Amino acid sequence: MMLPQTALLTFLFATTTSMAGLAAQSTWVVDASRGAGYTHVDIGAAIASASHGDFIEVRAGTYASPGSIRKGVRIVGRPGATIDIGNIGFPFSIQGVPAGQVCVIRGFMIKGLYTSSGFAYISDNPGVVALQDLKTSTALILTAGISVLRCPAVYLDRCQIVGGLRIESSTVTITGGRFDDNRAAAAILAKKTSLTLSGIQATGLMFSTQGLPALEVQASAVILSKAVGARLAASSGSSGIPAILGDSASTLVYDPGVQLVPNSGTQAIQGFASITSRRLPTLDLRGGALGQSLSLDLRSPQGDFYALFVGLPGKPLALPFGDLWLDLRLVILISAGLQGSTGLSTTVVPIPSRVALRGVTLSWQAQSGSWPHQEYTNACLGVVH
Repeated sequence: MMLPQTALLTFLFATTTSMAGLAAQSTWVVDASRGAGYTHVDIGAAIASASHGDFIEVRAGTYASPGSIRKGVRIVGRPGATIDIGNIGFPFSIQGVPAGQVCVIRGFMIKGLYTSSGFAYISDNPGVVALQDLKTSTALILTAGISVLRCPAVYLDRCQIVGGLRIESSTVTITGGRFDDNRAAAAILAKKTSLTLSGIQATGLMFSTQGLPALEVQASAVILSKAVGARLAASSGSSGIPAILGDSASTLVYDPGVQLVPNSGTQAIQGFASITSRRLPTLDLRGGALGQSLSLDLRSPQGDFYALFVGLPGKPLALPFGDLWLDLRLVILISAGLQGSTGLSTTVVPIPSRVALRGVTLSWQAQSGSWPHQEYTNACLGVVH
């Protein structure tokens, strides 16, 4: 479905004028080569200059770690932008982003020769945090690549993280991406967490002597949907290791289309208090550049009713259909209908070439099912860049 450009313009301009902080207040340009229009030569200095809601564009080049980020800023790396955390790497942190603010880190390669503490440490953020299109690289890592602790709303979209993830006391949605080579635990380890996974790939450490699952959860609720390429595999070097390991305080709802690869013929899923298997709807988001378009792919069973919504990113709210990641101050119905025979509905949103729209950050989520059995998809965060 194609959303008319006039409708998008009406929506975006109405919200940017009525909702403070939706569009960028100021734009800062980081360029190590000091090209035309640059304002800073390193990311940390740009963050220090920025205020909540500002947009920080980082041009191609290699930059030092941004250090500690405590503001609701959008930091977008252009192709070729790299963050080097050093030969003995220490992670950058996102901590204390206030409620009502959104911090986005998007489009970087993050590298370090050796790290015993990972690449990024995300903790104690009342506001929303999003990591998008990040790739990591290191010769040796001894712990989780990214840690998320005590955060009510975190998005990880299309990230490729060596060392995997450690998540605790948080609510996290992960769409796409690959997570592997955690030497200390499962590729994704979640404790006391609400976790939604859509279309991810995760692998326990290859040839581990102790054997590690792809996903391990403790006292957590997990939703695992299929999307494209979803695959979770246990370590290949030990026997009797499931792809997913839970405990008696955890629940799992999963799509049977997800490829689960246990080790040596054992059960793919073990240890949960309850396990439910059913087809789950999923949402994928692509694009977002000025002058181009944003595309949303909704996958659900043929004949199911669906409705696609957009709004301000918010703290997930538990509702009868699941967790709604949109702030109820602004929720707009974009499209609705019955899913066709292909099981795929695509909505294309044109983005005008208006610099004033740069930094607009919106959350997208669909509701789908056969009435009255409806449920929400994973949420997707879009940043106009």
